[in-house]
Amino acid sequence: MQYEEILASPAYRDLTPVARCLLTEFQRIYRPTRNGHLSISVVNAAQRIKANKDTAAKAFRSLTEHGFIVLTKGEYWQERLA
Repeated sequence: MQYEEILASPAYRDLTPVARCLLTEFQRIYRPTRNGHLSISVVNAAQRIKANKDTAAKAFRSLTEHGFIVLTKGEYWQERLA
């Protein structure tokens, strides 16, 4: 489910289309039982959103900079450890 508060926010509107697609993938795998702990690697993200892995990595950085995701174990998503 996408909420109007998110879609209308300046942070969301500032995202690139690729970052928006990645955010949608995070929303897709979200389950309340996971307690907010989600994991997608750069390679997996690139496959899911049909983008180059470098482009996917930029989308991760953008989502982090805009406050949509928080990296809890460093940048493991860049090291195929997510």
